[in-house]
Amino acid sequence: MPYMALQGVRVLDVSFGIAGPFCAKMLADYGAEVIKVEPPGLGDPSRIVGPFPDGLSHPEKSALYLHLNTNKKGVTLDLESIEGVALFRRLVERSDVVIESFSPGYMSERGLGFDVWKEKKPGLVMTSVTPFGQTGPHKDYEFTELTIFATSGAMHREGLPDREPLKYGGEIAQYFAGTAAAAATMTALFGVAMTGAGDWIDMSIQECMAGHPHQIGRRTPYVYSGESDGRRLPRVTAAGGREPYAVGTFRCKDGFVSILPLGPRMWPNLARMIELPQLVDDERYTTAADRTESRLELQAIFQQWFDAHTKYEIFEAGQREGLPCAPVLDIGQVLEDEQFSSRRFFVDILHPDAGELTYTGMPFGFSDVPMEEQGHAPRLGQHNEETFGELQGLNESEQRRLGQEGITWGTVAGLKKADASSNSRKLPLDGVRALELAEIWAGPFCGSLLGDMGAEVIKVESIQRIARGSLNPAPDEGGYPGDGPGDRPWNRFANFNALNRNKLGLTLDLSSPQGVEAFLDLVSVSDVVFTNYAYGVMDRLGLGYETLRDVKPDIIVLFTPGYGNTGPYKTHKSMGMTIDALTGHTALRGYPDLDLSANSLVHHPDAVGGVTAVFALCTALFLRARTGQGQFIDLSQAEAFMPHLGEVFLEYGMIGTARERRGNRHPEMVPHGCYPCAGEDKWVTIAVRNEHEWQGFCQAIGSPELVDDKRFLSLHARLDNQDGLDELISKWTSQRGRDEVADLLQSRNIPAGPVLDCGGDTYDDPHLQARDYFQVVTHPDAGTYPMSGPI
Repeated sequence: MPYMALQGVRVLDVSFGIAGPFCAKMLADYGAEVIKVEPPGLGDPSRIVGPFPDGLSHPEKSALYLHLNTNKKGVTLDLESIEGVALFRRLVERSDVVIESFSPGYMSERGLGFDVWKEKKPGLVMTSVTPFGQTGPHKDYEFTELTIFATSGAMHREGLPDREPLKYGGEIAQYFAGTAAAAATMTALFGVAMTGAGDWIDMSIQECMAGHPHQIGRRTPYVYSGESDGRRLPRVTAAGGREPYAVGTFRCKDGFVSILPLGPRMWPNLARMIELPQLVDDERYTTAADRTESRLELQAIFQQWFDAHTKYEIFEAGQREGLPCAPVLDIGQVLEDEQFSSRRFFVDILHPDAGELTYTGMPFGFSDVPMEEQGHAPRLGQHNEETFGELQGLNESEQRRLGQEGITWGTVAGLKKADASSNSRKLPLDGVRALELAEIWAGPFCGSLLGDMGAEVIKVESIQRIARGSLNPAPDEGGYPGDGPGDRPWNRFANFNALNRNKLGLTLDLSSPQGVEAFLDLVSVSDVVFTNYAYGVMDRLGLGYETLRDVKPDIIVLFTPGYGNTGPYKTHKSMGMTIDALTGHTALRGYPDLDLSANSLVHHPDAVGGVTAVFALCTALFLRARTGQGQFIDLSQAEAFMPHLGEVFLEYGMIGTARERRGNRHPEMVPHGCYPCAGEDKWVTIAVRNEHEWQGFCQAIGSPELVDDKRFLSLHARLDNQDGLDELISKWTSQRGRDEVADLLQSRNIPAGPVLDCGGDTYDDPHLQARDYFQVVTHPDAGTYPMSGPI
């Protein structure tokens, strides 16, 4: 059921694809009135994108459309007509937010751009979500998911060193950008609460993925030390300190399990898990270096134990020893898992045409916000009469009043409202103070994004236990500036500095009464407390929600353990990779011809959890600005991620089988892959979406005869002959530079993009440079370097 935190907020969703509609869905799921505007006739293009029940196309039964548009109303408008534009204007006049994904310039050409509304409706927030942003030399480039993965630096590291790079499963980049767009939209709405001034958000999907912790965690070590993080075998990690024989995805008695021990301190735990505690005293395995040298021998010992146990047995054995691990589940198994059943995460929604299906639910819950029943995606034009009849029934003065009325506000607790004309607020979260107790990725990433938007983020650490976790390399590992660790290595490590930008730092011993007292003093003058510590840690420190609320009644508190704050797994240890396994994504990615043990280590759910936390906190700040009420937010990182696979879950309900791995291939586009180019480990991605593009592609590569080749005469023929076609394309691309191939195909409006690494490639990318994506930052201990900008 949707939370009604955004009740009274009016949103126009005139976007298409995935990122924009998902942004609007998140607003709708938390109570905003979202009107989806579609063109008449076929409607949103996602209506004709599968999967469908029984494989039969139907505009009201697309799993993708059904998932992306829950809890919305739907109308049809022709923005190519004068009448349609006029009606759209009237809808904007009574709305608070417009979400659009047209090509740059489209809205302005119709007199609907933000420059118009800035004067006519100064409190309007407009969120424009496009592949490459509103400016720059590539702003009009064609794209698919594959193009974004290639050009953002996300793809180069994934996959085996002797194979082509891989994207993730599903449409992950676009969902991630949609979540970021929702977070940015809520940040801007809070800015409206403070100043009355709206804003225009230019959201680039490429920059979202370029700013992902995976990418900045590889890019910053490069700029610090010149070391590029290439592909490697999945159990050989980039950072030192892990136990490589027990890292990754392993075959077991009934499937696969993923495990990620955090450093040498977990060696005794690992030995106990496999019921061989005597290994700890074996002189062959005394030190981490000894165990690394004996990696293959130990791996065989571990594999023998894995082969004798089921994935859930291993899960529980590992968790008893405090080891982050999880079973690798397919989509059907996720739906049956006890954790998500106990939290009632999945919801059944009845659609008049598609029937009753099981949908992914809310990524987080509020302590003091009412809920309403989930609504199904609108049928095409379902709310035309209701919406346009209401407009026509208003006289001119009533229309003007509704257009100016906007959102009503209560007391803005603890914050001073600024005059919109004074320009005294530089960023929308200026004046918000947030206390961060977080480590590794999800929590620190949330804090850095809040800092990017102007919040004063105070990172609280301890000198008794430096909270670097797996992000603290050994002195002889990469990740430090060129001259090594130096005297203050804790201030010089690349990943930590990248993930903790725009923060203040404070050390407190929270195991002491004095440290707790000092922290509570800070709470009394703060707005937000957030942590990704394991369940129960804050309570054990004497800093549970009730205690924090007693100190400051309107405090907003977010706890985001891996699996949430309730349920049988609430105390289970997790990392992004193990959440990836438990939520179905690990089973969807990788090479189809290899088993899952060949998969690289992917921690994407950490990033999703961090961005979703920003959306949750800004929604709570917005609600507090209206009501004066604080909140406790229970955010499960696993549940934040699963809606990014929403149509895959619906597909399972429609056809009864779990989707198989596809690698880089696509069921409705051929060719659709990653191809070798001239030079060492240089690649380009190519996607052909329809017959027109296929003909243009054949002309572009100098092989027009392929159009009439019986192996490739239709999509189905090309699907049946992909191996042969990929071989032909590889011969052509391998004789050319990746930029040459991409530019040639883009000139014919065919999605193509070079696979950029997270070293010099992305720094040299002309589009990112033109958009000033990189920003020069001086760190007092690390030096001056160009760093990745905000997403």
